[in-house]
Amino acid sequence: MSNIDWSLWLKKPTVTIGQACALSLGIDPDKMTHGDKEKDNFQNRLKLLIEIVFFMGNIRVASTNSENIDSEIYLDSFAEWALNIVHWDTPKELETLISGTSET
Repeated sequence: MSNIDWSLWLKKPTVTIGQACALSLGIDPDKMTHGDKEKDNFQNRLKLLIEIVFFMGNIRVASTNSENIDSEIYLDSFAEWALNIVHWDTPKELETLISGTSET
């Protein structure tokens, strides 16, 4: 996993779908170099997240883009869905968006 500047990312109200997937795996979205296993996990999460965002409405959307991966979603809404609905194993920092506390 790469070092993520959580003090920056947790202050962003919105992120792209691709950035959200990377953060959920503990990958810095600005440094998207990762191994094959992480790549598979990223692609699996990305496919599911795109389906959820565009067809289910479970995550608040800030803006859409013709490139689905670049559509923007609210990070707190994503974190709640990832942790409480699909129970993804995510970095503990994302939990602070739900609990209302900040570790940064």
